[in-house]
Amino acid sequence: MNGLTLPARRAGWSVHPERRRVTQGHALLDAQRMLRAMLDRLLPSQGTRLPRAVAQALRTTQTELAQANPAALEQAVADLRITLQRHGCSAATLGRALAVVGATLARTMGKTPYDTQYLAAWLILQGRLAEMATGEGKTLVAAMAAAVAALGQVPVHVITANDYLVQRDSETLAPFYAALGLRVGCVLAGMSHEQRAPAYRCDITFVTAKELVFDYLKDHLAQGGEHDPRVLRARALRAHSADPHPAGEDQATSLLPGLHMAIIDEADASLLDEAVMPLILALPGRPVDAQAYACVFAITANLQ
Repeated sequence: MNGLTLPARRAGWSVHPERRRVTQGHALLDAQRMLRAMLDRLLPSQGTRLPRAVAQALRTTQTELAQANPAALEQAVADLRITLQRHGCSAATLGRALAVVGATLARTMGKTPYDTQYLAAWLILQGRLAEMATGEGKTLVAAMAAAVAALGQVPVHVITANDYLVQRDSETLAPFYAALGLRVGCVLAGMSHEQRAPAYRCDITFVTAKELVFDYLKDHLAQGGEHDPRVLRARALRAHSADPHPAGEDQATSLLPGLHMAIIDEADASLLDEAVMPLILALPGRPVDAQAYACVFAITANLQ
């Protein structure tokens, strides 16, 4: 995100991004690139400290907001939202963003982030893994990173280990997100389609990997296995124009509004412990019309 323009929410975001399909001849090369990218994210960050431009903007903004009243902090949040959405996330903007969400966190929840938490949040926003010891505040780190991305209009899924943590963290952090003008939702096992759809359309959604994957698979089946993003986008626009009311949209379009950014809390649980079991959604097969097959074979036997 450093120096890049954050994408804005648009109609095309109703489409699920898919990993590009590769031919057999290019499969090995594609796998090598994927492994190299994963390795780069596992290697220690250079110097394990914030870049100078990010750190300078962070400290300067912290000084500005140290004695700020609630109205001044609200204005800082509003200005930050406009900057992120219009100009993207440069190093200076990212430092200021971390300071603003940190100050909001301190004011709404009484917890002032430490330097290590700012560093971890920055690493996550760079697409890296941040390893932290128990008690160092991983939940607050994920909350800050998610808030920065969501203020730039990037929908975020915060993926955690179980339903208890999903509900606890979404409820605990609700005042913090509300102070930033962000909507937060959670998806739990046993929820109906009508309950899940609004939760997925929040700025930040807490969910387990299992629930997210199965909801994706359900959408995939509902789309008839279609992969072409142009077709999927056209379907979403058609459904929206047919019934522009939000309640109707939840029924007419996919359950998920797309897959854009995921922050994985307890990454070892989601990527290692839970990843050993494949998640498969099966449907009852259609009855085979043996007589029709027999007729076809009889006809083709007489063809030249």
